[in-house]
Amino acid sequence: TSGWFDSVSEGVEVYDYDPDAARTLLADAGYGPENPPVVNFWYPTEVTRPYMPDPAGLHQAVTTMLEEVGFQVTPGSAIWGTEYIPAAQNGEYDLHFLGWTGDFDDPSNWYGVHFGYSQGEPAAQFGCDIEGLEAAIDEADAALDETERGAAWNEVASIIQSEVCFATLVHGDTGIALTDQVQNYVANPTGSESFVDIWLSGE
Repeated sequence: TSGWFDSVSEGVEVYDYDPDAARTLLADAGYGPENPPVVNFWYPTEVTRPYMPDPAGLHQAVTTMLEEVGFQVTPGSAIWGTEYIPAAQNGEYDLHFLGWTGDFDDPSNWYGVHFGYSQGEPAAQFGCDIEGLEAAIDEADAALDETERGAAWNEVASIIQSEVCFATLVHGDTGIALTDQVQNYVANPTGSESFVDIWLSGE
């Protein structure tokens, strides 16, 4: 678990699964059975991830939830590395799955990567262009004091969550299997495993 989790997540609103509330929101927005909102919903093929072992099955489960509250889902799929990721990063999908294994334990490696701005333009992937977000990210990224940095990234998290730019489905762990012969192994938090100092016992 990230050492920043408590400070960054404190007080950030969490949205429960509430089909009735979803139907009410859609009705308030002017949608109904005669004019359902249409969403293009994509999932990747030729890949499994720790947080997404069955992309097609997960897609079907979420599609069912969306249809039950009144969405009309147009499904799509694409090959993970060559098609899906570039299209997702370019903001071509209304809705899609994506996960992240951090490069280092700092909120900037999550919020900065996915919601940061470049030359005043927001990342296309989530289309999350909210007033005050760019300034909040810049302030958080510049904070050096640990307490101040945690509070600043908490403000970023609150801004992003207020517009529901994404929804967290799961926090996945990466499994590592070793025999008793493997000695001196130290797990790497980012999955970049080094075997330089590993040795095998004679047992």
